[in-house]
Amino acid sequence: MRGLGPNRSLVLLDGRRLMPSSPDGAIDLNTIPSSLIGSVEVITGGASATYGSDAVAGVTNFKLRTNLDGLELSAKKGIIVSAFRAIL
Repeated sequence: MRGLGPNRSLVLLDGRRLMPSSPDGAIDLNTIPSSLIGSVEVITGGASATYGSDAVAGVTNFKLRTNLDGLELSAKKGIIVSAFRAIL
């Protein structure tokens, strides 16, 4: 956010801090399954007064879905095109 880098933005999951997944303090959002995300809240201004110096750039709060009934499946299908060159 705001070009300040991953060290100055705070990522929350249901109001709780996520642990960094790399040595530079960045959080890998691919660890949260997209089918479990219900909504996303983004706070960009004045968040450091509430959340501390970790939130100078802003806060992103991922809220999980609470009413999960049944089964949800997703699939992707694609064609892999490989190029090759024949030398004659």
